[in-house]
Amino acid sequence: MKIKLVALSLASLLIVGCASTSDVSDNRASRNFEFEVVDENDKVTHICRNERATGSNIGRRNCRTVEQVEADRAQARTELERAQGSLVTPPPGG
Repeated sequence: MKIKLVALSLASLLIVGCASTSDVSDNRASRNFEFEVVDENDKVTHICRNERATGSNIGRRNCRTVEQVEADRAQARTELERAQGSLVTPPPGG
């Protein structure tokens, strides 16, 4: 009888523990959000995102134009290709 009671208690603790962790992760996801600013013609002009600095729980809104976002992506892509290209060396002797 005691074993059944202990097993039942452990099972209920596991279920409650799993349910509470999903709520925490949902709260974290809702704090890091991204949204778009549109003009009268429904054209996206800015992309805004709440970003938290490492080690801080205080978020800061960072808004950039679509052109800035695309330029940053292109620059990151170029830097990645350059970094990956330096890892590839031709075999000795040609």
